[in-house]
Amino acid sequence: MQLTKCPSLPIRGTCFYVLGLLAKTRSGSKALVSAQWEPLRDLGIALPLDMSYLTVNSWQQAPTWPSVVSTTGINEALNSTDRIGEALQHMVVASNSIKADKAVAALKQMKANY
Repeated sequence: MQLTKCPSLPIRGTCFYVLGLLAKTRSGSKALVSAQWEPLRDLGIALPLDMSYLTVNSWQQAPTWPSVVSTTGINEALNSTDRIGEALQHMVVASNSIKADKAVAALKQMKANY
């Protein structure tokens, strides 16, 4: 039951889901009641009698990668006319599912040539 107070929301959600599964069974409901939880068998959920389990602590949002990583070097490499720039351009195009086949073929050709 302590994992339901975990700061990681995915872990907390998984714990509440599992407790809900336990709430559907008779023996699981008894165990939840003895642990100060209210099983709602018809709904398949379990609610804590101590509502502090439902609080979410505030957190700092992590910066996104463009604000942390300088893209100057990447842009220069993409715009260069050497084979590294050409390979990078083909890799970018390969991420487009419509143009991927042509880009992969171009990369294979470059590999065969070098």
